[in-house]
Amino acid sequence: HEGIVDMILNIEGIEVAIFLMDSDDGVIASLRSRGNVNVSKVASIFAGGGHVSAAGFTIKMEMAELKDKLIMEIEKDLWMV
Repeated sequence: HEGIVDMILNIEGIEVAIFLMDSDDGVIASLRSRGNVNVSKVASIFAGGGHVSAAGFTIKMEMAELKDKLIMEIEKDLWMV
């Protein structure tokens, strides 16, 4: 799944890519950024971590709810740019 999120980020005009996948442990989230959004900071909100441009976490949450929360947090950083 890491390659998929990287391919999404390579699309012109995309600033942040999110890949979510169900697993036995919960939802796996992989986040990538071109650098304008600190995805490590976003991941830390969900007890994850990583680097400014690549981060991730696994969480027990409904995927639809997680997607909405991730978009909200990422939009906060995009408005700061």
